[in-house]
Amino acid sequence: MALSKIKSTSLETDATNLVLIKTITLTTATAGISFKDSDSDVTFDNTYNTYKFIGNVKQATDDRVIYVRCSNDGTNFDTVSGRHLGDKILRNNGSLDGSSDQTSTVWVFDNKAGGTAAGENYAFEITIYNSDLHYPRYLGLMQNARFTDNTGVISIISGRYNYDGKIKGLNFFPNSSSNFIADSTISMYGVKS
Repeated sequence: MALSKIKSTSLETDATNLVLIKTITLTTATAGISFKDSDSDVTFDNTYNTYKFIGNVKQATDDRVIYVRCSNDGTNFDTVSGRHLGDKILRNNGSLDGSSDQTSTVWVFDNKAGGTAAGENYAFEITIYNSDLHYPRYLGLMQNARFTDNTGVISIISGRYNYDGKIKGLNFFPNSSSNFIADSTISMYGVKS
């Protein structure tokens, strides 16, 4: 009996499969960073079923966490309670924590607030699975944060946007009406399949 070779494909995303759509780098302190389909240089359509957002941000005010809110029309951000669901695993200074089914008007990056001291920041990668194959739409987040007490937090979040339609925008912002400082940056990529 002859064995035939099976060609396998790598599960890794080749860098050439990422198409830069837009990078926003703040020149002044700003309340949030938004990517909306209604912007002339942003696309949330059938060109890509998967998007990546890679960011490095810092808050202008102490004791703030980062929120993410979706848009389902490409113009307005959805504030309906219970649409942003998620499960989290957090590793903070040697302790492990988790929560499930956060039901809110936002996704929350982690349970520990960041601040303004030297070296404090959030670095993250979010993947949005925006395919018509499933409802709700899914978000995967990997985040690293550093805080003034010299602790680091690693967050893994599986989010669900409980709306029967594609995500057409994301808004990243600190809670309690704070700002991101200048030089905070987030890039949006489409993933070719």
